[in-house]
Amino acid sequence: MPSTGRWGTGWRGGGNSRWPRGLAAAASPERPVDARKQQVNAARGRAPGTRTYPRCPPWPSTARPCGAPEPRATAPHLLAALIHGGVVLAQRQIADKSNEITAFIPLLQPLDLTGFVITGDAMHTQRANAQFLREDKDAHFILPVLDNQPTLFARLDTLAWAQVPITARTENLDRGRREIRTIQVLDAPPDLNFPHVKQVLLVERTVTEKGKTTYQAMLYITSLTAAQASSADLLAHVRSHWAIEATHWVRDVTFGEDASRVRTGTAPRVMATLRNVSISLLRLHGVTNIAAALRYNAGKNQRILKRLELSPA
Repeated sequence: MPSTGRWGTGWRGGGNSRWPRGLAAAASPERPVDARKQQVNAARGRAPGTRTYPRCPPWPSTARPCGAPEPRATAPHLLAALIHGGVVLAQRQIADKSNEITAFIPLLQPLDLTGFVITGDAMHTQRANAQFLREDKDAHFILPVLDNQPTLFARLDTLAWAQVPITARTENLDRGRREIRTIQVLDAPPDLNFPHVKQVLLVERTVTEKGKTTYQAMLYITSLTAAQASSADLLAHVRSHWAIEATHWVRDVTFGEDASRVRTGTAPRVMATLRNVSISLLRLHGVTNIAAALRYNAGKNQRILKRLELSPA
């Protein structure tokens, strides 16, 4: 598969958005587990009742409202598609009385996605989206399955995961926080009733911090076959999708987007576009600390013109 970058509503690959094209190289509420899950936990040496599946959040992580809502002024709701490294390639405003489900296909329709791997949030796990990606765009998908798809979720949850070996594992230690992720992979059941699914995944995360250990499990479906992506590749795709949260943090905190009082007409969308361009330009030049880069360039704005290959007037 092409792999010049990772994308999100998200994707992995390159795209046809003009200027980035040549340069681009969640705490969810927990619910109790049932007796069967507790037996699985015990068989795997876990404390009873600690394995949980997150519920489907009301606003998936790829949606980014511009500005903070207040009485008589509702903040516009924007959906963006971006490289997991933080470069935004497309953005679409969600129509009033609508949601991201209807905006997913129009957002991606103009882009060349051939051979890409698209990741998304649970709201995007829709049959129409899967058909669009495989049949219209010749792209692949990895999508989470939560309780917004109850039949599909129940079918995957009843599979014999306790007998499936762990085939890939990652471990990260950062400032005393230890995070372990594992993945188990099965061929898609023949009666799954969801188009183009070739494999199903169980990704589990163990986090130990300050002496407390928590567990979380997430089910996924993918159109990729075992020959097209190894277990380690699949785990990397899933992990990289969370890089979208870093972009949210930069926009909310560094650029103060949630505090913005711009919320009428096309102004919020224009401002969001300018923020996206700023972040994307810095990311494409290898910047990891956006706040520090903004301070550095604010001292001499000709630096930005040079990066844009423009000459000051």
